[in-house]
Amino acid sequence: MALLKVLEVRKRMEEREKKRLEQRAEKLATREKRMEQRKVEVELLRELRKPVEDMELNDTKPLPELNRIPGLRLSGQAFADTLMVFEFLHNFGETLGFDMESLPSLNSLQDALLGESEEAEEELMSVITQLVICGIEDPGIPHPARHTTLLCHSLKQADISHNNLSEILRIYLYANATGELKATTGVHFEREREKRMTEHHNNMAETIEESTGKNSAFFALLKENNTYKMSEWLKKRPFLSLNPTKKAAILAFLCHELLQNKAVIRQIDSAIETVAQLKRERWPIEANLRKLKHLHARKNKAIGVPGTKEGEAGTGAATATATTATTTTTTATATTTTTATATTGGNEDEAEVESCNESDITQPEEDELAKINVSETLAVVSKQAEVNTKALADFSSQLRATCIGQDRFCRRYWCLSTGVYIEAMESAEPDKYNVCKYLKLSIKNYKKCDQ
Repeated sequence: MALLKVLEVRKRMEEREKKRLEQRAEKLATREKRMEQRKVEVELLRELRKPVEDMELNDTKPLPELNRIPGLRLSGQAFADTLMVFEFLHNFGETLGFDMESLPSLNSLQDALLGESEEAEEELMSVITQLVICGIEDPGIPHPARHTTLLCHSLKQADISHNNLSEILRIYLYANATGELKATTGVHFEREREKRMTEHHNNMAETIEESTGKNSAFFALLKENNTYKMSEWLKKRPFLSLNPTKKAAILAFLCHELLQNKAVIRQIDSAIETVAQLKRERWPIEANLRKLKHLHARKNKAIGVPGTKEGEAGTGAATATATTATTTTTTATATTTTTATATTGGNEDEAEVESCNESDITQPEEDELAKINVSETLAVVSKQAEVNTKALADFSSQLRATCIGQDRFCRRYWCLSTGVYIEAMESAEPDKYNVCKYLKLSIKNYKKCDQ
């Protein structure tokens, strides 16, 4: 009898062991299947988030016809430069000493460039005078002692007013052109001791005479420099007499030069550090927000209240996992109670498998979160996340404009501090624009010839 009882106990233990191994294999298979499904979902989400070429879409939809900005009469390049100057003034104007309340609007800048309003022209002259003064002070010009006015005053000593602004600007542009030439090619102007007059006062006749001398390479390269061409615009005409495209180009050049200003560099460095700090603060806020949403969805499911779509979407998988883990634990407990003896190694394996199915929130964190009002805390943390995101967007806009993308017509979509702008092919892709314009003209002429 004792032998039969021992055999029956051994048989029951073997059956329980076999059943336990089958359950363990089933759990591992379920876990692997769930992991594979999660990998597929992540890969699918990654593919959906990838940018796709507009012409590669299967359901290509016709793009709407976009009209120009109301009242815009500038060319594409001129408006692009004007918009860049407008953004520069609003980002760094306070650092450079501008009165932010008296800065000209975008329409006022356009009227000033077109010469349609004397008041707008006065505002533009005040802005460009302040930009030139800041540029002369810092970062300055190469060899300031060589580039003087007709009264032999350096640009820092000269009294800059609206009357002599064009001449001061011409000297400033010429000095920067010689500096660019030396920095890029290493060629510089070799001065002669007997000539007291500085090189920026040379007229075209003198440059032609010297084109065969020792400065021939310098003058040949200088004529190809864009900054030198800007200074030549101001040789016979004042600034306000130039066309809008040239005025906007000179303004854009001044803004580019002022990016080397020490105060502007300090503001940019400060903005970079602030963006890095806000990004570091964003991760714990988002992690806390996910935990609160997860707990909120679990509480709503426990009391039978349907959760929000966002909570269900973000925590559905975790809730299902938690339910599976609870059921598995109950089954394992019942089996242990029925069994007289259980192996320690088997329990450890089961605990390892079950721990993989538990939610991301640990028991102490869940007990701590259960003591607080989840709805109110969730609202507070959501507000913190919104404030962090807004501050991150504001400081990031001080560093660079965000290009959202490009459509099939090569138009670029820019997100600026003042809104979203669409840049046409005329300034976005000038080479392609010229090719398309030439092809349209050729087709038109060909049709005329056929007729």
